[in-house]
Amino acid sequence: VQLLTITVLYLLTTTTDQGDVGDFVQLQGLSHLIPTMMRFMSSLKVQEQISSILQRIGHHAEMLDEILQQGGLDGIFTAMHRYPLSARIQVSGCYLASRWARASQDWAQRVAEGGGVELVALAMQNHLAEVDVQVFGCMMLKAVADQVAESPQVIAHFRGVEAVLQSLQQHAEEGQLQEVGVRALCSIGQQDRMCRKKVVDYGLPKDPSEAVSSKDAPVLFIPDDGLRGKKVELWTLWGRKGVGPEPEEDCSAKDKLLHDSKRNSELLASDKPDQPPLRGVQLLFRALLHPHGKVASAL
Repeated sequence: VQLLTITVLYLLTTTTDQGDVGDFVQLQGLSHLIPTMMRFMSSLKVQEQISSILQRIGHHAEMLDEILQQGGLDGIFTAMHRYPLSARIQVSGCYLASRWARASQDWAQRVAEGGGVELVALAMQNHLAEVDVQVFGCMMLKAVADQVAESPQVIAHFRGVEAVLQSLQQHAEEGQLQEVGVRALCSIGQQDRMCRKKVVDYGLPKDPSEAVSSKDAPVLFIPDDGLRGKKVELWTLWGRKGVGPEPEEDCSAKDKLLHDSKRNSELLASDKPDQPPLRGVQLLFRALLHPHGKVASAL
């Protein structure tokens, strides 16, 4: 019954105009929708439908605050954390995160402290073929880097720089993505020397002596001393109380996620293996030559 009701709501929000969506919010639809999202977190289908509904509602700037006040940030981030291989959830999550982060400095900080940097960087790595994930992810990382202290360190730690560069390399023909990717790297690099070094080092052969085994890799990120000092829980959902691992789901849903994951792996494996990888600086120059005029202005 819950799934059927949510499906009807999804169809209504995707086929009606702004006034009807506003009526849904005014009738306290969000106050019921988001608790339902949290209650049925074990259902992939429910999470995908509600995530899409929130994305549709979040398209209207005046409704972003209402989604935030009703707990939408925690809801969508928890769904992204539990279902990292669901492209549909990741697209919606990256979209909302980018909208909130660009809306104001206060909202950008809430997104960053809620674990948004980690989730978005991971989404970009897991869904390289999804252009929407890449575009919204770059927008979110740029906004956070511009407005939230210490966030460039967090972006560097969670391989956000590499995610943007990988996106630029994979989607050379996507003008908008080239633009927002370059803008993201400019904002991130201005704030942190390590991020600039990651751009320069991208594409270099890896030194085996510097390899870190999975056993030695840190579980949680500890930022340098600053505004939030050592409050690690502000930067990551992993290990946070009340946020467990991905739950079991029905076979058809799990098969779909595995198929999407395999598709992403095949895309990475087929990326011209006979040619050396492009360096980070080469990617920036290639973007500069893109016919999409706004890329040059970004550089």
